[in-house]
Amino acid sequence: CLARLAYAEAEAGKFSVAEGLLQKINSQSGPGLAPSYDIALVQLALGRVNEAFRWLERAYEQCSHWVLLMALDPRLDILRGTRRFDQL
Repeated sequence: CLARLAYAEAEAGKFSVAEGLLQKINSQSGPGLAPSYDIALVQLALGRVNEAFRWLERAYEQCSHWVLLMALDPRLDILRGTRRFDQL
């Protein structure tokens, strides 16, 4: 839930609030337990495309079921058509 709230805050332009929530998520999650796909969306909303790709790749490596929706998720539209997205 925190990751989705962080996404909403970032989309609303409240970047410092989103950053704080990301820090909270990372401190509360054990190794490999952070919600990778959701964190990728937050990173994208913060304008960090490379970080977003890093987290999407992690979600893929973790076999996250959310990766199945990548082709349909409108929040990822900005990445579509890029070589990195196509490779992923």
